Amino acid sequence: MAFEEDVLDVSFKVTTDLSAKQYYFVKLSADNTIVICNGATDSPIGVLQNKPKGDVTEAVGRVRVMGVSRVITGGIVGYGALVGTDASGLGVAKTADKAKFMGIAVYGAGSGGTASVLLHGGRKTISAV
Repeated sequence: MAFEEDVLDVSFKVTTDLSAKQYYFVKLSADNTIVICNGATDSPIGVLQNKPKGDVTEAVGRVRVMGVSRVITGGIVGYGALVGTDASGLGVAKTADKAKFMGIAVYGAGSGGTASVLLHGGRKTISAV
């Protein structure tokens, strides 16, 4: 069963309804709010932990940037996989040279499942050896 362990969560303003996007990867938008990642090469800042509705005044999204977070998967994510975002904000295993990732799976899951990902506090890029 997927688990989580908070180390550092940061609050950001939300202007859109993200109530159905808990445990998705998010990024900063041009208007200093958070939005769901919408590109496989996006630079996520972390994983959304709550279900904020941006249609209310002062809606806040809590984003885990460090620690272990549950992540909804968009493909098979095995134990030990490097995990980043797909074009829908879902967690996927990253293997390609120069691919960006946010953490390492410490509990795997199949597509549409919930993995546990150890977030290291910043995005990294895979380098071919």
